[in-house]
Amino acid sequence: MFKNTTPKQFLLIDGIGALVTIFFLGIVLVHYEPYFGMPKTILYGLVVAPGIFALYSFSGYFFLKSTWAKYLRVVALGNLAYCVATSYLIFCYYANLTSLGLLYFIGEILVILILVWFEWRSTTSKS
Repeated sequence: MFKNTTPKQFLLIDGIGALVTIFFLGIVLVHYEPYFGMPKTILYGLVVAPGIFALYSFSGYFFLKSTWAKYLRVVALGNLAYCVATSYLIFCYYANLTSLGLLYFIGEILVILILVWFEWRSTTSKS
């Protein structure tokens, strides 16, 4: 899937993924809150992390000339922290979440964890 993807390319992928997350959390889930169940205030708070990740990833992709692997490791660890935070929020707001909300957040975590796996592998095999 990501066999020949370089650490620099993963920074671009991560930045785009963060923008997609911002769109879903900050627009779709907020607008359709009753269908997902996560309170708007929490969704707005969750948007902050992918906003920072997008800036960090895009700045690394466009401005770094080397050491992409070290930069990408920070992104991967940030993504892991985001997954932990989201898991905690699922636990805290479980009673409020709908099936669609659970599906969204668990799916998001799984996608991010797969990305983290490939990001980390690319930093250890090509750094």
